[in-house]
Amino acid sequence: MPALIAVFIMGMYVLTLAPGITWANWGSDGGDYLSALATGGIPHPTGYPTYLAVAKMVTMLLPFSSWAVRGNLFSALSMLAASLCVCFLISQTLRGSHYRILAALTGSLVFAFAPLVWSQAVVTEVYGLHAFFVGLLLCLLLVPKGVANNRIFLVGLILGLGLGNHVTLAFMVPAFLLIRLGQDEVSAKASGNSLVRQLNIWPKLIGVVLGVVTAYASLLLYVHSAAPVRWLNPVSPERFWELISARMYQFYWRFPLESEALLERLKIVLGALYEQFAFPGIFLVGCGLLVLLLEQRKPVTAVTGWVTIASVLFTMGYQTEDAHVYLIPAVLCLAVWAAFGIYGLAKKFSRSRLLSLSAGLLLVILLGQQMVKSFRLADASQDYRAIVYGERVMQEAPEGAMIFTHQDKETFSLWYFHYAEQQRPDLAVIVVPLLDYEWYLEVLSETYPNIILPASGDEVTRLSLETLNPRPSCTTFLLSLSVLDCDL
Repeated sequence: MPALIAVFIMGMYVLTLAPGITWANWGSDGGDYLSALATGGIPHPTGYPTYLAVAKMVTMLLPFSSWAVRGNLFSALSMLAASLCVCFLISQTLRGSHYRILAALTGSLVFAFAPLVWSQAVVTEVYGLHAFFVGLLLCLLLVPKGVANNRIFLVGLILGLGLGNHVTLAFMVPAFLLIRLGQDEVSAKASGNSLVRQLNIWPKLIGVVLGVVTAYASLLLYVHSAAPVRWLNPVSPERFWELISARMYQFYWRFPLESEALLERLKIVLGALYEQFAFPGIFLVGCGLLVLLLEQRKPVTAVTGWVTIASVLFTMGYQTEDAHVYLIPAVLCLAVWAAFGIYGLAKKFSRSRLLSLSAGLLLVILLGQQMVKSFRLADASQDYRAIVYGERVMQEAPEGAMIFTHQDKETFSLWYFHYAEQQRPDLAVIVVPLLDYEWYLEVLSETYPNIILPASGDEVTRLSLETLNPRPSCTTFLLSLSVLDCDL
């Protein structure tokens, strides 16, 4: 049965998969990731070294010529793996129960087909792999009861590597401590040792350090490459730290401190979380929390509760257009609660065949309705906007033109066609907002040696580049019948 569910989930993901690079589902960053993958470069901060390494290995095995299709499929496979982690976690936690398979399948389906989760499974993004790391760590932390001593190093290593995919995986550190403190408190009482003496987290710390160092040290392999996508060009320790700390994006972190703004932001975030389950799903989540509390399943309750709260708080503070994607770990944990809700209701109605059949039919109807809703919201299979835009620019641009871009959507789309697909090598794609950065000018000079830059110390602007380089200069348009306006 789990195998059939996996095939079903993957089938639905493939059915709604973006046909290439896409602007659907906040997926415009995909062009940046794919260009870095194809050229051996470094995407925008934090560099995402674990994503680059894993995606490179997996996509090389996929039998498709298009980097974009392979990147999208990698997201689908990653999110499927996260769904299977949910299934495994529930089935093992409820081992011995007649309803563990029903609960496990429900949890995996609720998670896999939540609109937000589904949306990130069909575009090239890092959040599918992030969800997998969260699910894998939950399994290691909670199956069987707690973290065995011989697994502490493994947990730390996976956590460290996962931080190389997305730094918000750091939320799992308190989760680990919650589990270990609970275990060691019991062990310390039994042995007569102090809790501090009993608590041994050194193997985990060593694992975390090894994982983080391994992940981010791999970026050093790309530092001296000639890749055209090489954010921050981290040739110095200062630039390397700026890359992995994502300092250039820290202004997005604006946690609302005033009560009115705080409540408004909380309303928006909780509303987004509600949309993932709708009322029937929220009912199951509530029932699941009640079951966890009544059965005193403290490790599951504490860890999933913490991850949910941490994800909500981070999403409240990180105020970008696509900030809701940071709720995916919370959705995963609440899907676990929903599975326990089904388990509790199945136990409650087990003595009545009629009630059991009615509850089962109701569950099928509710899941079906949610899937239909999610399908409409997440389906990216008909989004050809980025493909059409990129192909038209490549076809219509004059010979040897400088293409000046201003937004992520146009920049990353053109990077993909120009760098990853190696189209129109005669063109020069120049990102105007990045001209203020020394590192970008270095990369630009190496990528386009025929482009003359102003003397060192002089301001670099579009006008100065047009003055020094007598070649066609073009502006691109996203929402227009014409994608280019060129001065010949």
